[in-house]
Amino acid sequence: MALKKFIIGIAAVTAIMSVLAIIFQSSTNPKAWWPATVFVYTISPLLIVSGAELKPATDVLKEYLSFKNIDWKNTILLIIGTAILYPLIKLAAVYLAGNAAGINIFGKITGTGTYEVFDLFSINTAANGGAFLLFLLNITFSLVAGTITGILGNIGSEIGWRGFLPRHLPENKRTKPLAVAIIWTVWGIPFCIGAANGFSSCLVFKFITNTAMSYFLIEVIRKTGSVWVSAATIGIMQVSMFFPMHIAGSTFGQILLSALATVCLWALSSRLLPDRHAAC
Repeated sequence: MALKKFIIGIAAVTAIMSVLAIIFQSSTNPKAWWPATVFVYTISPLLIVSGAELKPATDVLKEYLSFKNIDWKNTILLIIGTAILYPLIKLAAVYLAGNAAGINIFGKITGTGTYEVFDLFSINTAANGGAFLLFLLNITFSLVAGTITGILGNIGSEIGWRGFLPRHLPENKRTKPLAVAIIWTVWGIPFCIGAANGFSSCLVFKFITNTAMSYFLIEVIRKTGSVWVSAATIGIMQVSMFFPMHIAGSTFGQILLSALATVCLWALSSRLLPDRHAAC
């Protein structure tokens, strides 16, 4: 019953937000209200979980954000491992697919270049240790900024996607993440309305990304027992951005690269770390 209420709630809020997104496209001054609307939408899964479980939002937060059962060792390994391996896997894939195989949609590694870091200073990747310094900067920035923005921006929705749904969906361990990805993608429909690359392409890209992320993030919950960690992990992957030697290919190629790196992280974490949260 709680699952049915949650699905109905998600569908209703998504429909309302889609109408607002259509209105936003034709508005001459959307900046005054659209950001606040998006913020409410991002925390809507928390409010829908509250209604589905017939609990006050404060009780839902206490239950799903408890630190009682968190596995700190796995948490540290996953957070630091994601910050290091996610960009490394993507760069390796670019080199193998773009440089070695010549598939242009994935881009190429150029080897040298000068990277402007927030217009504060420059790093010459051709200089001794320049590329390594930039890689360390990427890790540090994604760990700090990614963790903070990931938690602040995703904790409300992650309570729904990685907290509530894995507990209530009847699917088995291998199909459950796919079911979550489908619901998660439907929830993202409003953000594809008016997308530069077209509604259909945006939705397909979201589904590919969400499927890979869903398998990995549910594994994160299974290994750590904490929604905090899944929210932080999303932020780390989103903020991991310093690729001075990478000439970007097509949007589709970038989506595939991100999905590939995420699937690799899922495979590694599922094999190397012990389970701590069997409910997923």
